[in-house]
Amino acid sequence: MNCTDTALRIYRNNREECKIVRFIIFAAVIFLLAAVPIKCEKEYSIGGRKDDDIIRLSICADDCREESKNLLISLGHAFIKAENLTERSLDIHGYELQPYGFATFSWWAVDAHFGIWFNIEPSYKASGRYKNIRSLSMYINESELALLNNYMAENDSYSPLGNCAKHVAECWNLLAEPSEKMDMRFIMTPTYIISQTDKFEESTFAGFDSCPDIAFIKDGKTHYFGMVTGG
Repeated sequence: MNCTDTALRIYRNNREECKIVRFIIFAAVIFLLAAVPIKCEKEYSIGGRKDDDIIRLSICADDCREESKNLLISLGHAFIKAENLTERSLDIHGYELQPYGFATFSWWAVDAHFGIWFNIEPSYKASGRYKNIRSLSMYINESELALLNNYMAENDSYSPLGNCAKHVAECWNLLAEPSEKMDMRFIMTPTYIISQTDKFEESTFAGFDSCPDIAFIKDGKTHYFGMVTGG
């Protein structure tokens, strides 16, 4: 005899006793529902801007699968976009980020400088590349910007293992809360970064509204194409 049959028999014999049983069953169901964790489709969403935040920092990656042809396999690209939220210029690794402006930066194997380059990505995207960028954003304050600058000063170099994906992920982990950090691998790739960002917040990239000058910083000077400024 199941619980339903028992409840019905009690109901026939004694209406008041049945009400008590039904209440107990209802309370038990509520308890079980409360005890079972409900998994949301979106596991995590980065919090909003705080009063002392000055930069919106986005970690971005594209697997560049459309560029893989024949025996040439593209491993994609990862970079960071920094948006100035203030009315004053900000310094990122010696690069002057204009008020309410933006810049991108990443680690590149370019003959002129094996290391951090600014603003290559907007020009590449304008030329038709980077069609599947995924991104995840956070807000940072002055002290966190100082941490980022220290990391960039100590890691302005490129190698097969110290590639764009590795450095971009380490920058993110340097500033993220423990629950926001990405798992690191010995060999990091942009595709792996995408798998990590999609754990938190799946999104597509809105794009760029301009193409700032491409530059790198060396010996305290800003080097543009054929130009050197500062220092």
